[in-house]
Formats: sequence, C-alpha cells, structure tokens
Amino acid sequence: LVGIFQSGDIGFKSQVYLFFEVKTATFRIAIPAIICSLLLDHLDGKKLSVSTVTVYGLCLFEMTTGFAATSLATLLLLGLFMAVGR
Repeated sequence: LVGIFQSGDIGFKSQVYLFFEVKTATFRIAIPAIICSLLLDHLDGKKLSVSTVTVYGLCLFEMTTGFAATSLATLLLLGLFMAVGR
C-alpha cells in the first residue's frame, strides 16, 4: 500500500515490489503460508479460522494489485480446492 500511495499508480505492472518482495516471488511465501494455516486449522479441528481467511485475503489483494497472473490463477485454484475440500 505504501508503494501505491507513494507513486499514485495502481495500473497494470505498476507495482514491482510488494508486501512479500518482488511480485513474481510472492508464491514462494503466500501459498505455503496458506497451506500451513490450513494444516493448523485441521490440527485444531476447525473448518476455517480467521488467520487462514486473513492470509488468503492478503495474498489475494497483493496478487491482484501487483497483477502476478500465474500466481493469481494458482491462488484462485487453491481457494476453489479449499472450498470444495471443506
């Protein structure tokens, strides 16, 4: 968000460095974080926790803002698998 406010640009390929580092490296942190959160939910016997929804929402926001198309498609498929699996 700081990068967006500083530059004022939210267009296509405008944000190179985002919350999780470079936009093309986001999947290295985001997807394992979501999976780990889901595993912790499973161990606690919960269907879905606030932390899982928060991590997924943050990742979704970053990937749509920075527009990392492949990572966004992977994240949406992961969300679909989460919904079907629950």
